[in-house]
Amino acid sequence: MTNGFFIGGAHGGAHGGAHGGAHGGAHGGAHGGAHGGAHGGAHGGAHGGAHGAHAGGPSSSLLSLALINSHDATVGYWDGSTTQPVTLNHDNDSLKYLSSARRSQVLIGALMSRFSVEPLTNGASVKLGNTRIAALTRPDQALFQQQLAFVRTYADLRSDRQAEITVQMSDIISFYAAFANLNGSRRKYTVELLHLTQSVAAIVEQQVKHLCRVARPSDYDTRVQPTIQTPDHSSFPSGHAVEAFALAEVLTALMAPQGMDLGPVQKLAHRIAANRIVAGVHFPVDNAAGALLGSQIGKALIATATGSEVHDAEYAQGSVWLDAGTDFTRAWWNANQPTAQGTGTPADVVDMFAAFYADAVAEWPLAPSGGN
Repeated sequence: MTNGFFIGGAHGGAHGGAHGGAHGGAHGGAHGGAHGGAHGGAHGGAHGGAHGAHAGGPSSSLLSLALINSHDATVGYWDGSTTQPVTLNHDNDSLKYLSSARRSQVLIGALMSRFSVEPLTNGASVKLGNTRIAALTRPDQALFQQQLAFVRTYADLRSDRQAEITVQMSDIISFYAAFANLNGSRRKYTVELLHLTQSVAAIVEQQVKHLCRVARPSDYDTRVQPTIQTPDHSSFPSGHAVEAFALAEVLTALMAPQGMDLGPVQKLAHRIAANRIVAGVHFPVDNAAGALLGSQIGKALIATATGSEVHDAEYAQGSVWLDAGTDFTRAWWNANQPTAQGTGTPADVVDMFAAFYADAVAEWPLAPSGGN
């Protein structure tokens, strides 16, 4: 999990404050752990960013004193009467008047009212409204023990991958931005949408992890010796895989109408997930289940904005399932990822999210002049 819980204050320094706070709370040290840590870190950063900045620069005691002096010199005596009309936009579906941090908070609250996680006998299910979109069955301990062989093999890549592993503890969106030209001016709403997607995925995944909790690789053998601090929550499913594949699903929906090469999007999601095995904190089976759950969350978010159909997917024997002796490769995922079959259930649209999503889509015009 790389939970960037809120986007940050006014999308400059505030973005760093909120996003850094969120990822620090959610990730730092133990990579996220409890949702409360993420919320506290994110809210503190976002709150400070949104409230602390003035129009021309950051807040300071000197600026506050200067504003007091300026007020006394320019206003003089004021009896409290009003001289100008006040008008407010009461369109409940328009959030453009809010900072990115506040907009994120409103949207997360609206979206999370649609998602629910319920326990199964040996796992968990996720619903969008009354429709199940994913069910995960926890493998038995013997399967994890056998997959330790993969953890050992992946460890040979540690020197090559450690820079990615370290950065991706707190930031995976920058890796998508590297090939999708994402920035706060050209594609402001797309960047916010990706952070929002990651936040929703993180909240859902932590509930699923709690119900599916299993031991980490280092619990099975002291020779694993991870290159980062082992998180305190369940190994299954992988939170990084959930978030990476949810992001890939949403970004693919935006990029596909452009005729852009979508191959790198799925490759990146897989690599981010695989890096967690290299680090020694996950098994391949964690990534297989996480990819399924993340893909379904991404599709559900798109459906919540567009009213498209949602379908169920199961990670279970007889459905999508990674055997003990099988690695989570791109070829395996391409052959086993859930596909929509039959008639699904149209999702109920969250109007304010639909309007926000439309703003993101508008940042990807068809056949743009002068290049993308």
